[in-house]
Amino acid sequence: MGDRISQWVKVVIMNYAYEVFPKNVLFCTIAICGILSLLLSSCHSKVVQTPPNIKINDGGVLSDEPCGAPCFWGIVPGITTKDQVIAIFEERKIFQDCEFFDYSQTRGERGINCKPRIYISFQKNADIVSGLGFRPDQEILVGEVIAKYGNPDAVLVTLQGIPEKPQRLSMILYFDKINTAMVLPEQDSIGSGYELSPTVQITLIRYEEQTEYKSDKKNIPANWQGYGIYDLTR
Repeated sequence: MGDRISQWVKVVIMNYAYEVFPKNVLFCTIAICGILSLLLSSCHSKVVQTPPNIKINDGGVLSDEPCGAPCFWGIVPGITTKDQVIAIFEERKIFQDCEFFDYSQTRGERGINCKPRIYISFQKNADIVSGLGFRPDQEILVGEVIAKYGNPDAVLVTLQGIPEKPQRLSMILYFDKINTAMVLPEQDSIGSGYELSPTVQITLIRYEEQTEYKSDKKNIPANWQGYGIYDLTR
């Protein structure tokens, strides 16, 4: 259970970094309310516009341009260094739209944030990329991803929202071969579960180095059942 919470919090952190929270607070258990309150303390509702020179397309997920998963723009978790990331961003003329962050003392992450599209995190004790997340600006459908990479190895369905208001379901698909988690849009279907179909769009993609990926996913069940309705992960 703790690893599921850890992975869910990581996705929350990514959403926080991109400044795209759909609401000001999230449903949480006692174990993580303190963390979430810290994350949300400076959250605001303004819409963040993507800088015009940050063009991601599909990030290479389907096209393999300029490289395929788990590589993004030549950046590979566990391999690429901080200096190499900076050089790539400078070459693409987006570094001026990015900023360094260091929350290692509070939530254990440091890296580079290019709001609201790209998020890079580094290892705790080395300037090596540990993970990266991005929001494609080109449509990527679940059916297209499965056709290319095969069925997901695990599925996580969680609640978001607060008990006093209508809550929503969120789904994450895991692909072991590429150490990747893909986040799907929230749905209102609390009573009937999360409805997964080939035409559901991928909204957020995160690549991780293998050790971190395995740690995040180790207690999430291998519960892929094809397309259809998925209940909350227990």
